Amino acid sequence: MRTPMLKGSERPRLHLLTSFANTNGGSENRTLELHAHLQPHAEVLLWSDDPPDPGFSGYPINVVHPYRGEFPHGGTLVILGPHTRIGQWLQHAGIARTIVVANLHPYHYLFDLLEALHHNGIDAPEIVYASDMLRREIGLPGTVEASPIDLSLFVPAASHEERPFTLGRLSRDQPFKHHPKDPHLYKMLAAEGCRVRIMGGTLLHGVLGDEPGIELLKEGAAPAPDFLRGLDCFFYRTAEQWCEPSGRVVFEAMACGLPVVCGRRGGYAENIRHGVNGFLVDTQEEAYDILMTLRRDKSLRQEVGLAARQSVEAIYNDAYWRETLRYYAGSLPGSPP
Repeated sequence: MRTPMLKGSERPRLHLLTSFANTNGGSENRTLELHAHLQPHAEVLLWSDDPPDPGFSGYPINVVHPYRGEFPHGGTLVILGPHTRIGQWLQHAGIARTIVVANLHPYHYLFDLLEALHHNGIDAPEIVYASDMLRREIGLPGTVEASPIDLSLFVPAASHEERPFTLGRLSRDQPFKHHPKDPHLYKMLAAEGCRVRIMGGTLLHGVLGDEPGIELLKEGAAPAPDFLRGLDCFFYRTAEQWCEPSGRVVFEAMACGLPVVCGRRGGYAENIRHGVNGFLVDTQEEAYDILMTLRRDKSLRQEVGLAARQSVEAIYNDAYWRETLRYYAGSLPGSPP
């Protein structure tokens, strides 16, 4: 459903501020998706607290330079990712409304940011949480908003080529994004004839080496939609010291019609019904058994993958986009009250 565009002086001004440090980062991609959906309805400016990664060269990103007077002025400031730095420039920005999108672990980053905002005259920013799990653990009032995903990009494969059962995952290429038992699990699966593809897994080369059947790709080696459509199953769990606040990649995999097998710790678990639209596991043995079952049972893969796609369509429905626009840009003409 398309909402009417606002014109002229009716268009609110929104500043989206994050650290555009990683083209595969959750905060960065959330910011770009918000920009794309809000831009027709508001004056939306992108800001980075540091020079952005060259991979963002195609986007109109402004860099904060306080001493040049180059920083957000007026309107609504949306800070995406509590690790984003702000400074004394905020005292001179004339911001009418401040929103903090909390989507990062460890949680002290959020409290550090709230303290910095307080020192610069912002005492009661609105908080948007990436999951209800995160809101409960933080304990501060706020709303919950799923990270926006373009479902026209993340779609199931039109057809499946003849290939060995292929499972995979994608993430940033950092140790905390991988569970320490994952390499052994991958070896067991490859020994059974499964194909394993890990994008963002070059750090595992020391333990997996040139293991037959296992492909380790650098982070961002292929567009995420293309990579996901080359899989039969998506697997995801992280190190114990890292709890995924949302798990955007899990929803992207579900949107591509993949059965997902995930560790139970993470905000994504709120939207996975075990055995219906995905699987949640606690142990290595559970993960292995479910993955091998999916390898043998193509009809189960198809059934769970279809339910996964339907689940994300239910999340990102017309009401979701209307409410997102309403929250950030204000009440829109022609939209229901």
